[in-house]
Amino acid sequence: MKHQAPTYDLETERALLAILLTVPELPGVRAEVAAIVEPSDFSPQGRALYEAIQAQNGAAVDALTTVAYLEERGGLERAGGEGFIQKLASTVPAFHLAGPYARRLAGLGEKRRRHEKAEAAARAILE
Repeated sequence: MKHQAPTYDLETERALLAILLTVPELPGVRAEVAAIVEPSDFSPQGRALYEAIQAQNGAAVDALTTVAYLEERGGLERAGGEGFIQKLASTVPAFHLAGPYARRLAGLGEKRRRHEKAEAAARAILE
C-alpha cells in the first residue's frame, strides 16, 4: 500500500511570504521565521521566493527589491514572476500570525522528509 506524501499548504505559504514582503520592518519577523522553517518546507516556487527574501541580509525587503534581486540572479520566473510577487505584496497579511504560519509549514516539511526517508528505506529493502 503506497501512502501519499504530505502536500504543501500553498495558502499558508503565500500568507507567510506576503508577511515577509510587506512588513519586513517588524522587529525580528524574518529571524523568527528563519528559526522555524527551512527552505525545503516551501513548494519549489515558494522556496525560490523565500530564499530571495532571506538572502537580502539586513536590507529593506519589499516586492520591488525582491523582484530586482531575483532578476539580477535569473530566478524571477522560478519564484512565480513579477506579477505573482506584486500580487502577494498587495495582500493585507495577518502579520501577527507569522510564527504559527511558519510552524505549520515546518510541520508539513518534516512530514514530507519523514515520508521520503520511509519510502527510500522501503525501496532499499525491496532491492
